[in-house]
Amino acid sequence: MTTRRTAGLALGGYALATLVAFTGAGVPGGDYEPGKLTGFLTGGHLAPVVLGWLGAAAAVALLPVGRYLREALGGVPGGLAHDLSVVATSAGVVGWTASTGLTIAVVEGGPHVATGLPLPVAYAVGEVANLLAVCAPAFGLGALALLVARSHSVPAWVRGVSLLGAVGGLTAPLFFTYFVFLVWALVLGGWLALRPAPSPVAPSVPASLGVA
Repeated sequence: MTTRRTAGLALGGYALATLVAFTGAGVPGGDYEPGKLTGFLTGGHLAPVVLGWLGAAAAVALLPVGRYLREALGGVPGGLAHDLSVVATSAGVVGWTASTGLTIAVVEGGPHVATGLPLPVAYAVGEVANLLAVCAPAFGLGALALLVARSHSVPAWVRGVSLLGAVGGLTAPLFFTYFVFLVWALVLGGWLALRPAPSPVAPSVPASLGVA
C-alpha cells in the first residue's frame, strides 16, 4: 500500500527534478538557433547525460502517485488514474532515454558525429525527445488531474487547482502552459505530503458489551 505522504513526495519530486533536468540538459528544441545547436554538439556532455537520467528517474516516481490515487479514488476513476500514471512514466522514460541517447551518440561518435551531424537533424531529434520526455507525461498527468478535479473526496480548492493543472498538462506543447502544470504538481504533492492524517475512529462498543 502506497501512503499519501509517499505519493505527495513523489509527485513534488517529479515536478522539481523534471524542471531541473529540462532546463539544465540543454537538449535542442524550441526556437531553431544554429549557434546553440553547434554548442550542444561540440560542448561538454556530462551534464546532459546526468540530467537526462535524473529526468528518467523522476518519471519512474510517478508510479506510486498512480498507485495511491487508485486506492484513494477507487472504482473506475482510481484504476484509470493508475493507468495514466503508467503511460506518463513510460513516455517519460522513453523520452529522456532518447534525449540522453542523442548526447551519448555525439560522445561516442566523436568529431565525426559532432561536426558531421546536420543541425536540422539534431534539432528534430532533440525536439521529438523533449516532447516525449516532458509533454507526453504532462498530457497523461493532465488527464489524471481531471479525475482529481471531479472527485468530491478532496477539498474544493484542490479541485479548482487540479482543473488548472489539467489544462496546463493537456496543452503542455504550448510550452508556457507547462509551468501551470508544474505548479499543480507541486501544490498537490505538497498537500498530499503535508496534510495531517485523519484521526482513527474508535470502534463503538454495543451497550450490552459495556463495562460496568
